Amino acid sequence: MGATTQTIDYAAVLADLKARRAQLDAAIAGIEASLLGSKILIGTAAVDISTSPTPAAVNTQNVSSIQSDTFFNLSIVDATKKFLAMRKGVATTVEITDALRRGGQINAGQETFPVTLTSILHRGYRQGAGVIRTGRGTWGLSEWYPNKAKKPSNDE
Repeated sequence: MGATTQTIDYAAVLADLKARRAQLDAAIAGIEASLLGSKILIGTAAVDISTSPTPAAVNTQNVSSIQSDTFFNLSIVDATKKFLAMRKGVATTVEITDALRRGGQINAGQETFPVTLTSILHRGYRQGAGVIRTGRGTWGLSEWYPNKAKKPSNDE
């Protein structure tokens, strides 16, 4: 019997793993949010955001006013910043994904968008684009955290 040689598509495997990681991150963030209430995880410490300079109360009127073109023609980072400003508080990757999809951000309809969003927000965080990672899978505006330095990039 002859041995067959099989080629592994590592790009497909990597994309699948990243998609699964994004789903797990979203699930973890949801559970953390329900367990911690008004607290977020920064590293291993739970920080109460209800007394922090970050607005903790979500303005549901502004968030519910997302129209089908609210984020149309905006970059992913700009759309995320606009959503966070409307929300007036931190949001998970899942919440941002949902809002950008409802608001017509052009890339948000893609099946792999949560992975793309996470990657772009991490890059924006490293480059000082105005978004900041406040916890695993949780994002806020950097203006809410003036004393938190941007995450150093690998090439610095």
